Amino acid sequence: MRIERFESFMKDLLTNSGSQEIRSVQTFQETGYTDKPFGLRVEFANGAQVFTQFVRTSSPGGDDFSQPEEIVAGEPPSPAASPTLKLENGRLRVRDFEQFLKALVVNSGNPEIAKVQGFSERTEPAHHHRYGLSVEFHSGAHAFALFVYTLPAGTDHRSQSEFKVSETI
Repeated sequence: MRIERFESFMKDLLTNSGSQEIRSVQTFQETGYTDKPFGLRVEFANGAQVFTQFVRTSSPGGDDFSQPEEIVAGEPPSPAASPTLKLENGRLRVRDFEQFLKALVVNSGNPEIAKVQGFSERTEPAHHHRYGLSVEFHSGAHAFALFVYTLPAGTDHRSQSEFKVSETI
């Protein structure tokens, strides 16, 4: 799944999740955030925000972007329990958002997706990313959802360091 389609897929999942805790979902382009080309800004009921960047690796052998995308399908991941996204004492645990996002992707039944893993579930740390997602496609390509900013209500992203992820927001 090419990155443009992945971004649209993720936006649709979050927008249609039915979570009362999600106030809005916008692409980086829609918000005017130009530091990263693809991703979403999710705003929660408490005013907190998560900026999630999407990056992708190509399938083995590479991609010819001058050609239409070749869709490779297979068995989607087995459905998982759907955690409820909820605020506790007016705050959101970032790991809960990661797991909510993972469940949305797994439970989408998308036949292009082979495997989904939350960074917090890894036995070995993924560099400096504590939270986020790794999505493996049947084509052999991977997409990653990296949490660029996890911002409490009223915090401007320009005053924060990238990838300095908070435990709660």
